[in-house]
Amino acid sequence: MERSQRIRFAGWNMVAASQFAKRFNFGASAHYCKKGIDLLYDSLWCNETFDLCRALHEGAASALLFLGDFSDARQYANVIIDNLPFADSLAAQNMVLRSWERMGKYEEQTNSGLAVLRGLNFDIPLEPSPSFIMDAMAHISNIASKYSIEQIAKLRSGKVDTRKKNILLSLDSITVGAYRSSSPFLPLITCAVVNYSLQNGVYEESALSFACLGYFKIALAGDYKEARYWANATSLILNTSGTNSILNRANIVLHSFVQHFFVSTQETIFSLLSINKTAAAMGDVESENLALLLNSFCELLRTMKRYKEVAKLALIDVVMIETLIGTKSNAFDVFEGTIPTEDFILADAKATQNIVSIELIHTRRFFTAFWFGDYQKANELYDVVISLPSHKLPKLWSITSQYYRGIIAFHLYREGEGEEWFDEGKKMLQKFEHLAKLSSTNSFQSKFLLLQAESYASSCEIINAKMVFEASIKSARDHGYINDQGLAFECYGKFLASIVDNNAALNCFKSAHVCYSQWGALALAEHVWNKNKLSTCNEGSSPFCASFHTSNKHVRSW
Repeated sequence: MERSQRIRFAGWNMVAASQFAKRFNFGASAHYCKKGIDLLYDSLWCNETFDLCRALHEGAASALLFLGDFSDARQYANVIIDNLPFADSLAAQNMVLRSWERMGKYEEQTNSGLAVLRGLNFDIPLEPSPSFIMDAMAHISNIASKYSIEQIAKLRSGKVDTRKKNILLSLDSITVGAYRSSSPFLPLITCAVVNYSLQNGVYEESALSFACLGYFKIALAGDYKEARYWANATSLILNTSGTNSILNRANIVLHSFVQHFFVSTQETIFSLLSINKTAAAMGDVESENLALLLNSFCELLRTMKRYKEVAKLALIDVVMIETLIGTKSNAFDVFEGTIPTEDFILADAKATQNIVSIELIHTRRFFTAFWFGDYQKANELYDVVISLPSHKLPKLWSITSQYYRGIIAFHLYREGEGEEWFDEGKKMLQKFEHLAKLSSTNSFQSKFLLLQAESYASSCEIINAKMVFEASIKSARDHGYINDQGLAFECYGKFLASIVDNNAALNCFKSAHVCYSQWGALALAEHVWNKNKLSTCNEGSSPFCASFHTSNKHVRSW
């Protein structure tokens, strides 16, 4: 076949590939792109075929990425990068970054992303120092101070600039890789994206980094006021944009890592559930939030078979929920042996340096050990978690970890394990006192009161301890935190047993059993029942306990 005919046939293959891609038949689209490239074996990237070569390689890379052939997708994208000027290769650069992400190789994704940032002349040092990071954050604050939140959300005019959008798509992907690998560059990447957006236009791809900046304002600067500013700016961007996977991800970060400091836990949960429904409706399994019931998890996991890196995060929570409710599901069976156990997920996370997954597994195991009273194991797991680089950044679950650690610390001090445990407990108490004052929604009040009661108990202030234990129980009940109410009853029961007020202690344990049962943690409820031999106790209960475990009018779980 003559060269001119082959070029013409390659063009027809590109037309066919485009039509199949529009119909979401990515297998056929990839096939025709590859055939078109094969036809150009002696005419690749010459003046006559340059645009066609680019279209065929971009089509192949995009289709293969969707099909899960990530290595091949990256190869085709790299061919584009090798033959185009850097400024024109941004779409292909983003495909490479996404391929690393889908393979769970977040360090490679971050390193590739940093090379892209430097290629774009972003000021990214070889080694990020704390002073450089704080200066970068201060610089962003100085720029942002010139704008109201409404003005920031409107920093875009005219039609969409494709090059800017490609840059922001790459930056969004880099941010994800840096987060999941707990890269020390994450704050600088966040600042770079926000700075670029303020100067070139705020697009929906900017939202994730705006939320992350609010996160770092709390984590690194302790500046809750400015964190709220960035959270509100993110909300406005999200509210004025459409719906897609990028926005779903930004929404999750906003509500999981920033907004929960400023709104109630219930509002945070409802927001995340709303994101779950939106993501499920549009088939965005990467952003689907975790369902609260185990059968919902299993249905969700069936849709995730092609997205194993995402499914692994859901399976980590499945294991914890199975332990709490005492029911074994078939969640792992969905993956037909390719993800056999949680230990396999942990080993894989260690091999790929997926620090966030390592932290999540040890945190969930810490929660389980704490709930079932194995404080020695819980402390060992907590020590592993705080040794990880990702631990220093506050998350919804890290706050809960610190709460449980405080309770363990006061308990160990009363058990005679050393003065250092009292100091550890006081440190956590001070943290939650600050959070309780900061929050206008009482999200942290019952937790602060329980730690305060534990502190009084550890100082032998019996009257104050009783009064504040009961205040914690009341606060948890009034605000619908049934799990916190059960925990407060259990801790109060342990304290009463330690001062040999056995009847009152047993009544508290019974109330804890009721709360845990209403929460749905049936295995935990059974554990409390058996450990405290409640089946051998009299049926009577104190007026205090009865008034609290029979009046849960606003029970909310998880």
